[in-house]
Amino acid sequence: MDKTEAETSGQLQAAEFGRPMLEQHFPHVARRGVLMLNNGSFGVAPKSVLDCKLRLTEEFESFADEFVRLRQVDLNYSSLEAIASRLRVRPQQCTLLENVTIGVSNILRRLLALEPPGSQVLVNSWTYIAVRMAATEAGEAPEAKLQLPLKSGEDVLRAVEQELDRRPKVRIAVFDHITSTTACLMPVKELTALCRSRGIKVIIDGAHAIGQVPNLDIEDIGADFYLGNLNKWHFLPKSVALMWISEAHVSTMKPDIVSWLLHDEVLPHRYSYLGTRDTSSFYVIPEALKFVDEICGGLDRVYEYCRSLADEASSYLAGFWGTDLLPLPAEMQAPFMRLIRLPQHLQRPAIKKFAEETRFESNMWKFVAYKLKMDLLILNIEDSLFIRIAASIVVDMNDIRLVGDTMMRLKETDFVLD
Repeated sequence: MDKTEAETSGQLQAAEFGRPMLEQHFPHVARRGVLMLNNGSFGVAPKSVLDCKLRLTEEFESFADEFVRLRQVDLNYSSLEAIASRLRVRPQQCTLLENVTIGVSNILRRLLALEPPGSQVLVNSWTYIAVRMAATEAGEAPEAKLQLPLKSGEDVLRAVEQELDRRPKVRIAVFDHITSTTACLMPVKELTALCRSRGIKVIIDGAHAIGQVPNLDIEDIGADFYLGNLNKWHFLPKSVALMWISEAHVSTMKPDIVSWLLHDEVLPHRYSYLGTRDTSSFYVIPEALKFVDEICGGLDRVYEYCRSLADEASSYLAGFWGTDLLPLPAEMQAPFMRLIRLPQHLQRPAIKKFAEETRFESNMWKFVAYKLKMDLLILNIEDSLFIRIAASIVVDMNDIRLVGDTMMRLKETDFVLD
């Protein structure tokens, strides 16, 4: 990652991560008293960024005609330029959206309209459910089967290649850069090369990747489209995503909503004026980048802290509970996210009858979230229950130890909610 002036000048004192960061820069989160270990779902924005967003919202609400007609397109483009510069991509090939799901749906509709009838979209076992649904709505969506344990990225490539051999009508493939349910760092460059060698267009769902994957080089992956959320690991408010489009598709991509700038020659302009809506979260990208540089000490420092915390936390919990991690090779583990198998007394085999009578993991999540105020995911992976933790700058090992102790004290009858 490139060093910023804030990192190299030595003039700014970076804030301490963990509890001090939470209390000083995320007081709105601290007041709720929720342990935030699910940054991978929605992320949290610091108060300075939220204040900037609220100022813009007030300006919008106080004189909407002036804001929309004279400022909105320019605000959108200047924010886009700021994040495009960080990611070393051309803003003319990018646009801002509310989230990755919206972008993938838009791309699939546009691409399939240009393909022969009956064309298929390849997904896989770990494709994000909303994206899988978008592919299914667009037509038939064959699935490459991924199985645990994974030994290497070759297992993924082999599964995809085998499915492609059986499915000659596949014209588009969608791959997660980091999978949501298994927190697996996928070999997206190699998968893209495999598909492109067969004339298949590739969409990379990088919802978890921007800010989590070090030295991310979007263009080097070689895909046709790359999308990533900015409210997860780049400290933007809900919700902001970047959609990058390869040069070959820039002229044909348009939003699904037909509005004023639909036919503009500049790609991001086509998406910047889609009727009356509050897109103030888009316009605070420069403020979020300032927070990263001046308060956090740069993305390198954020990366080192979160990666180290994820390693230490997952090792501690697995050891404390006498369990293990989801069986992925070390190089395929998401830098900030881990899945740890829950203690045996909370697994389905130990409470088989109870599990058949209730949605056990759903009730467990509700109890942990609402009663215990712990924001983490509980997932059923191949009939075994795991928690997914997502390290962030507002948590530390004291929070992890609390999770470990709490889960050991729970029993199945805790999850019968009124």
